Amino acid sequence: MSSPNMPLPSDQNPVGPTGPTVPWNERLATVPKPILYAILILVCALPQFLPIAFPNSPDESSKDLYRSLLEIQPGDKVLVATDWTNSTRGESRAEFIALFKVLIERGAKVTLYSTADPQAPQAALDTLTAMNSARRTAGKPEFVRGKDFVSTGFFANSEGATNGIANDLLATFKGKKDLGVPVLETPPMQGIKRVQDFKLLVVLTASKTSNIVVERVSGKVPLAFLVTGVMGPETQVFYQSKQIIGLSNGLKGAFDLEQLIAKGDPAANLPAVIPNDPPGQASKFYPTLHFAMALLVIMIVLGNIATIAGRSKQRGMR
Repeated sequence: MSSPNMPLPSDQNPVGPTGPTVPWNERLATVPKPILYAILILVCALPQFLPIAFPNSPDESSKDLYRSLLEIQPGDKVLVATDWTNSTRGESRAEFIALFKVLIERGAKVTLYSTADPQAPQAALDTLTAMNSARRTAGKPEFVRGKDFVSTGFFANSEGATNGIANDLLATFKGKKDLGVPVLETPPMQGIKRVQDFKLLVVLTASKTSNIVVERVSGKVPLAFLVTGVMGPETQVFYQSKQIIGLSNGLKGAFDLEQLIAKGDPAANLPAVIPNDPPGQASKFYPTLHFAMALLVIMIVLGNIATIAGRSKQRGMR
């Protein structure tokens, strides 16, 4: 039985034509998850199909990285630590492609190695295969494995391998083969006796291998890093302290490189390597990132509005 002082259910939930009317704030706070996921998918997918030109000013660290790559001359030897897998392909693959677009155009001879994950060497090789396919279609010469670049594969101990590269490069790479040919006998390794003989050591990583390279190799050869966004703040310290000469920070860094490759930066005296190069992966993902972040902010605001309205209603019923 109802108490005389107890409000009737209809006082709290007015009855509409089809039943009790749910307050707007409750409807807002209880949107079904499938609808939320559908909105998220739609918001993230739209920028992939609609050309969106985002204004951008490249970071100084990105411009310094690009400048160091422009200094490479045909035949210069570059050592690349490729320590990323498909788990970070949204950022790392875009950085890898941008990096190699410049290295290929500058005529570098590249030696690859990996110490972070057994899948890392294959992720790099698959990406280079895709890049060569695109170059073939465009009528450009391919970046030939065994001639223009060579892969030393995976080293299971990052600290040990990096220490070996720093102090006895030939012993570290001895016994490594690529396509059945000893790595030390390939063109990218000709004339290389120690790590100091490389023009540049580039670390593209999604893990702490960049820190290990700074600890073991800093001062022996110029270093440049391309890292994921979450690693950006800690890696920025190495750039600010001049321990590395350039830095690409996550998706923004990859977007910077793509714009510099296609447009250059006349104010910084940086020419385009591939004038009017079509937008790359980062140029497509960068708007998506902003759309997703905007949606997140909107959802937080709406959730707080619903919560505040619900509390105000409860206080008014006391």
